[in-house]
Amino acid sequence: MYKFLNKDQRQELLDELQIERSKRYADRIRVILLLDDNQTYKDISKFLFLDEGSIANYRKRYMEGGIEGLILDEYSTKRTKVKSC
Repeated sequence: MYKFLNKDQRQELLDELQIERSKRYADRIRVILLLDDNQTYKDISKFLFLDEGSIANYRKRYMEGGIEGLILDEYSTKRTKVKSC
C-alpha cells in the first residue's frame, strides 16, 4: 500500500482522534491512520480487534466521503407489527 493522506488530512484525523469520545468512531479514525502508515488489513485487525471486511469498508467510506463519510452510521430500523391473539 501507499501513503494516501496528505499532511493536512492526516493532521485533521489526528485532531479529530484527540476529541472523539466514541470508541467506535475513534477506531475508524485509527484504521485510516494505520492504513496510511502502510499497516496491512490483517495487522490492523489484530491491533484493533476488527474484521478485515470492516477495515476495507472504513477505507472506502473515508475515500468517498472524508471524515463525515467515515463516522456516518446509516442504520435503518424496521418496525414490526405485533399481531393480537
